Amino acid sequence: MKAIPFILLTLLSSSALANCYKVGDMAGYTVREQNDYALNTPSESKQVFEVTIDGKASGVSPSDIDCTLGGGNTLICFHVGEGGESVIETWALYPEQARALYTKTINGYGTYNGGTLFVGTILGQCETP
Repeated sequence: MKAIPFILLTLLSSSALANCYKVGDMAGYTVREQNDYALNTPSESKQVFEVTIDGKASGVSPSDIDCTLGGGNTLICFHVGEGGESVIETWALYPEQARALYTKTINGYGTYNGGTLFVGTILGQCETP
């Protein structure tokens, strides 16, 4: 009987850790093999992402690669293809400053090989259905 309050407290506290943030206004730098990995042209994205921090249910939308919680408000997302090609993304969220950092590396895709570093703005919480 004493276990019931503990179980309820555990369930409530784990659901309280679940957060979803809208992230946009992304700007930074991208380098690609096709440009000799030159770091000289700023780039930006107008896409708004929903980044969910929720244990094994963590993820990014829109995205079709798997994500795992890297601790705190950090996600590590990756895809490894059958030929060994890979895409690795990281998301680090700083809700107190309304900022997000995003990195991406691509390997095994020829001229698309390279990396991205963007800083974005947390626009708010995701809407719940």
